[in-house]
Amino acid sequence: MKIEQQNGGRERNILIGMIVNDMVLGRVASRWDGSLFAGKPANTLAGLCVDYYRSYAKAPRKNIVNIFAIWSEQNQDEESIKFMDGFLSGLSNEYEMSG
Repeated sequence: MKIEQQNGGRERNILIGMIVNDMVLGRVASRWDGSLFAGKPANTLAGLCVDYYRSYAKAPRKNIVNIFAIWSEQNQDEESIKFMDGFLSGLSNEYEMSG
């Protein structure tokens, strides 16, 4: 299973679903190979969600903030941290605007 990118919309919607929906995350987690998405940031975020799902059998929802904070502490690349922060904030804004 490969997730195609169409202006990022489909990929971003799936990532939002992985963060907030147990069923979406469970389906992706069952096929997760570490590189289902087109970009590294999307795969990194998806991997964090899959790890959470495998530990707790549910989507991280608001816990994604804590998960990201832990990831940030372990990551030494400030540019990657900044980019991922903006990426995650953008997803959050899209989710809030859709609901």
